[in-house]
Amino acid sequence: MTTLLNIDKDQWLVILTAIIAIGTIILVWLTWWLLKKSKQNIDNSRLIGLVEKALEKIPTPLDPDQPPIISSSDLKKLEEKMNLISKRNISLSPELLLKLGNVEYTQGNPSKALSYFEIAFEQAKANGDYVIAGGCLGNIGVVYKNKGDLDTALKYHKNAMKIHVDIGDKASEARDLGNIGLVYEIRGDLDTALKYYQDAIRICPDIDHKECLTACLNNMGKIYADKGDLDRALKCFEDALAIYREIDDKLGEAISLGNIGLIYMNRCDLDTALNYYEDALNIARNNSYKQVEASQLCHIGSIYMDKDDLNTALKYYEDALKIARDIGYKQNVANYLGNIGLLYTYKGDLDTALRYQKDALTIDRKIGYKEGEAADLCNIGLVYSDRGDYDTALKYHEDALMIARDIGHRQGEARQLRNIGLIYEKKGYPDSALKYLKDALGVLEKFKLAYEKDIIIDAIEELNKNKNKDG
Repeated sequence: MTTLLNIDKDQWLVILTAIIAIGTIILVWLTWWLLKKSKQNIDNSRLIGLVEKALEKIPTPLDPDQPPIISSSDLKKLEEKMNLISKRNISLSPELLLKLGNVEYTQGNPSKALSYFEIAFEQAKANGDYVIAGGCLGNIGVVYKNKGDLDTALKYHKNAMKIHVDIGDKASEARDLGNIGLVYEIRGDLDTALKYYQDAIRICPDIDHKECLTACLNNMGKIYADKGDLDRALKCFEDALAIYREIDDKLGEAISLGNIGLIYMNRCDLDTALNYYEDALNIARNNSYKQVEASQLCHIGSIYMDKDDLNTALKYYEDALKIARDIGYKQNVANYLGNIGLLYTYKGDLDTALRYQKDALTIDRKIGYKEGEAADLCNIGLVYSDRGDYDTALKYHEDALMIARDIGHRQGEARQLRNIGLIYEKKGYPDSALKYLKDALGVLEKFKLAYEKDIIIDAIEELNKNKNKDG
């Protein structure tokens, strides 16, 4: 039989040769594709490994007081890697997403941080990784706290704590209790805040978690300082310092020394405060704790401000500002700009002061830090008050008061009521001045705050005395 399907032998030979050739081409292409895919998978794994390495020292819990530090050069390299990951649509683990969110928050990008935290939460929940899921909720709560949305922050922190209680993660539960306490502290509900800190302390011995205990002691010390009970505050800070030294935690030791310095500064013992700040600064520098170094430089600058040595104070403030800019922590950049602005106000260079305060305001508004925004508005109001432009000053203090009330920051509310009262006094309206000063005193007394209470009482007494003279 010479044909098959009406196709002769020679034609079949051509067809079979073509099929074999095509098959060979397909096989070669498939081999090449698989090799390429394998190489890409290796490249992708290597890329993820490089991101893991870059984020190795970034903690998963978000703590604005001890933000994750990443140098500008390392940050640029990380951004390049993340661009490649985005182009290749590579999935990252929830833990890496959580750390990336912390970096974004420090860089002043709260919306990006929230996006990372929310994606990480959904992935962690789907994977059954409730430790990371709870951590995501806690970090989201921190972002909302600093945005001034305290009700939303509280909801997230309580949801985080529920997860950690359910899985028996005592260390994270203690952290959640501390975060909830911080929200109540900002609201001015110091007794409730103290209760949460004490609850956290009760958990710490069960888990032999010294870092948890010291964090709670530091938080309690700040509460007692706000209440004006400096002796109890000092004891909390000294107890924390002793534990940090016992476990050889240099970062904690530096922070506690700084806290003790604040107590002596509040007592107007400037030389003792300076000694503590300098000890904290030395530890921070020796261990490359840049954030703590900047904080201590700022504290030392404030000491020299109080000593009336403005040139030395300015040098320390500028050094702190440089570090904050180098590490990219926008919140502290705004804070230190505000301090420099206050110094120029004190020097009488009001144009320079206003420029610094407006720069600080721009940053705080951009990153959504409401407490900082209110402080900046207040500082700008002080500049206009010193210029004698009381109406403009009044507007800035009223805007600051509105924010303080919106976010429930009671100390800030009292500060603005006092400032508005003092402006009315300067404008020659003693009755309005008395009303605002008494309202300020009422806030302090209602929430058991000590902030400048004696100054407000003295101002009220002076106004009443002048009214009686006029009468």
